[in-house]
Amino acid sequence: MDSQDYTKAVDTYADSVYRVAFSYTYLKADAEDVLQNVFLKLFQTKNHFNSEEHLKQWLIRVTVNECHNLHRSSWKKNISFEEIEKSVQASLPDDNIDLHNALLKLPGDYRIIIHMYYYEGYKTKEIAKILHLKEATVRTKLARGRERLKELLKEDWAYENE
Repeated sequence: MDSQDYTKAVDTYADSVYRVAFSYTYLKADAEDVLQNVFLKLFQTKNHFNSEEHLKQWLIRVTVNECHNLHRSSWKKNISFEEIEKSVQASLPDDNIDLHNALLKLPGDYRIIIHMYYYEGYKTKEIAKILHLKEATVRTKLARGRERLKELLKEDWAYENE
C-alpha cells in the first residue's frame, strides 16, 4: 500500500474504526489506542485489498482483534466498572446516556454485533464473515442483545419513575 492509499484509508475509515473500538471498549483512551494500533497494522501489512469493502472489513476485523487483545491484557483487568462508566458518561451527549449505559452492561460480543448492525449498517451475513462466526450465531446474539437491552432500559425506566 503506497502512502497516498494509506492516507486515503485513514481519512475514510478512521471514524468507523474508532466507533467500533469505542463500542467495544467504552473508553475513549482505549478506543484511541486501538485506532492507532489498527492503522499501524494497516501500514505494515503486505495484504492486497480487492476493493474498498474488503479493506473496510479487514479494518473492522483487526479492530475487533485489537479490542480482544486489549481486554485480555493484565493492565485492563485492573480497571473498575465505575471508571469505565464515568468515562462513558463524560464522552456522550446527554440524550443518549440511558441507551449507552444499557449498552455498556451488555457483554462485548453483543455490543459489537449491535454496533455493526445498527451503526455501521452491516447485514448479519456480512457481520458473520467479518467476525468469523456463523450467520445463525450473529442473528442469535443480535436478538439476545436486543432483548437484554430492552430489559435493561425497562429496568432503568422503572427505577427512574419510582
